[in-house]
Amino acid sequence: MSSPVNPVDQTVVKPSQKLLDQASESSSATQFDAPALLTNILQQLLSSPALASNNPIAADHPDTTHHRNSPMDSQVLQQLAQDPRVINVLFDAAERIYDCIDPALQQMMTAHDLPLVQILKQGRVVRDYSLPLLSLPLLSFEQCNSDQAVSDLTVSVNDGLYQSQTHEQLQNPAQPACWTVYRANNDQSADHFKFPFRQGFKPYAAESACVSSTRNDSANSSPSVAVSSEIVIKPSLADSALTDPAPPKKVIKMPHFQIANARVGQAYSANLKIQGDPQQAVHLKPDSVRITSGANGASRDIGNTDKATDEANEIGIRYDPELDQFSGVPQQAGEYSIQFYYQQAKQWLAGQCAFIITADPRSLWQVNEPPTDAAYAKPHLDAVLIQQMPEDANATLIAASRRGRSHEHAGSFRDDDFLIAHIADSSWSILAVADGAGSAEFSREGSRIAVQAAGQVLTDYLEQNRQQLDAQLENWQMGTADESSKQAAQALYHRFHDVFYQVAQTAIADIEQQASQQQRSTKAFATTLLVAVVRHHQAQTFVSTFWIGDGAIAVYSPDKVRLMGNPDSGEFAGQTRFLDKSVINGFNERVNIGYFEQVSAVILMTDGISDPKFETDSGLQNPQKWNALWHELQQPLSQPNPEQALLDWLHFFCAGHHDDRTLALLSTQKLGGQLLD
Repeated sequence: MSSPVNPVDQTVVKPSQKLLDQASESSSATQFDAPALLTNILQQLLSSPALASNNPIAADHPDTTHHRNSPMDSQVLQQLAQDPRVINVLFDAAERIYDCIDPALQQMMTAHDLPLVQILKQGRVVRDYSLPLLSLPLLSFEQCNSDQAVSDLTVSVNDGLYQSQTHEQLQNPAQPACWTVYRANNDQSADHFKFPFRQGFKPYAAESACVSSTRNDSANSSPSVAVSSEIVIKPSLADSALTDPAPPKKVIKMPHFQIANARVGQAYSANLKIQGDPQQAVHLKPDSVRITSGANGASRDIGNTDKATDEANEIGIRYDPELDQFSGVPQQAGEYSIQFYYQQAKQWLAGQCAFIITADPRSLWQVNEPPTDAAYAKPHLDAVLIQQMPEDANATLIAASRRGRSHEHAGSFRDDDFLIAHIADSSWSILAVADGAGSAEFSREGSRIAVQAAGQVLTDYLEQNRQQLDAQLENWQMGTADESSKQAAQALYHRFHDVFYQVAQTAIADIEQQASQQQRSTKAFATTLLVAVVRHHQAQTFVSTFWIGDGAIAVYSPDKVRLMGNPDSGEFAGQTRFLDKSVINGFNERVNIGYFEQVSAVILMTDGISDPKFETDSGLQNPQKWNALWHELQQPLSQPNPEQALLDWLHFFCAGHHDDRTLALLSTQKLGGQLLD
């Protein structure tokens, strides 16, 4: 919204810098200088536009216009600005303007600082007529040259009751002020003349006085001054003869209203408040409440809830007079104005308040398709459900991946990928998720290569070694620290350390081969990789994981959550590690195993889910956040088609988080048709 503009600033042309400086020095925040304002106005009123338009220098330099086309200098203008009659004209004009725009001033927080209001606060200037006026005759000159010095200026007073300046004072080099006077005779073709005038008369008491002027020039003497008639010279505003007994106009500072912003599509309820005093209730006249659109000026009458309908009230907001509350579900974004009458001091006054309805951020996102000839095309949606497991396994695999809003808006492919697999006739399963780097051109292919390589290597290994792995797990007695359990745990760790090392090497080699075929750097295929091998048998769950990059792997149960590694988050947001040859360093820290009882699920996710749901790495350690996520997942997982419902759930909206989202999990219960524990 635009800030209020001082109406005086809109109409006053910039005067000379000298007068601006004088006005600045004479005005302050506590005392408004009406004569300074009048001087600026008079300067324009007494300037000649014709002279200014014919003067190219004045056109290029506006500050010099006054000195070139005005018959008045600054001293004369200042004297005129001190005349009570002129000041009262300014007051009358300000009073009329205030009466005309009173409703608009009510909404201005800074209305009490306006020069218009300051003039009204000062009130009229009233003259004390108990003192006699100073009368001087109107003079007539045949010729006057203000550039010539005045040798003598004498004042001839009938009764000697007036004093004049001395000859030495008149020789002061200060510039004389020039008054414009008319000839007193009846010559209609008479011109205007100027004569030097210096203030020096001190009023005592008199009824008339005569002024004459002589020049001490024997060679060329000027004619004497003839007295034609009289004019009245009133004292200046600073004289004690002027008083200001009249009360100034009462200027009421009207309240400034405010109301909370609304958003399209979200339920809204709010009360009108007075800015600076939100506790003060505002009582509105119900049938006066209207909303005016700032775009086209159209208004909607929302005061009468019996007559207002959804068709008539396209904005979607109603006013409840019983609660003095605006409520509803906004339908249109925009800047509006609420107009109303409110009660104050037992009378109804007009008021208005700005009302802003912001757009639903979801409506701003576009869905665009990638180029049809783009390499490595990938479906925007993908989901898989696997429930064909032995009865003693009693587990279900499910995974879903969805293109994020940022990729939809940009018209690019999904960079995430996943793989889930079950080893036939066994209790062993494989889960993998990968997130291609957003800055890498072909990362969508890098993520696909990584999960496929992991799935192939692990499937081959489990099919060949599952019986040996089962036998070693039988020697691992959970809850004991005997030697056989330690040896079984160490043997299993070394087995999976070696196979995960083979997974990483194979995935890196496959990416390098593809990059070589495309004659591109392997960084163009950069991706993360999170893998879990799970054996769920009866109530016991063995898990071994490999983790590089961000995202999360967790073994979840309502009473305890085990995070199977640490995310590779960099110093700044969006930074992470990717699968490359450097993964060999510290590889042991990226492999973990565990053997648990009463597990609800093993969950893998990319950062498109972990970032909005857990926010930080420390949030991943918070069991309450995991419980909230699992509770949220129960709804889609209990649907008849849980894989499709999970895809729909992945489209949840979270401001600032619009990346691809991929979730893979093993549930220890069959999915679909019932809520999970």
